[in-house]
Amino acid sequence: MTNNELMVTEHKERAVVSSRTIADKFGKEHRNVLRNIENLTAQNLAVKQLFFKAYYRTERGRDYKEYLCTRDGFSLLVMGFTGRDALEWKLKYIRAFNQMEAFIKERQSTEWLITRKQGKLIRRNETDTLAQLVPYAE
Repeated sequence: MTNNELMVTEHKERAVVSSRTIADKFGKEHRNVLRNIENLTAQNLAVKQLFFKAYYRTERGRDYKEYLCTRDGFSLLVMGFTGRDALEWKLKYIRAFNQMEAFIKERQSTEWLITRKQGKLIRRNETDTLAQLVPYAE
């Protein structure tokens, strides 16, 4: 699941947002956002678990570094971003993280898992039935 406008996604069953998206939405240079993250993680080892190093590929096929930021990593990173627009984006991201975390939690519920299993059984039965009908259609 993805919040399209804000790009809060899931990574290892945690809601995350890319450092590139943060740079874009907050009007920052991505290299500066990377530097800020690396400064934070160098200052405190516990901070490292708030950011996942990742890579993205450009249209030209080159790989570049980015970080996937957890809710707490995001909060720590953007805490220093100021201005009216920054406040609006912070509030939007808080809502987006809440939605993604609720989705992840719901997906781990027993009821959701049972419903998913039933759906798979139904689809398997439908596929088997269609496979039996193919010779008649030919």
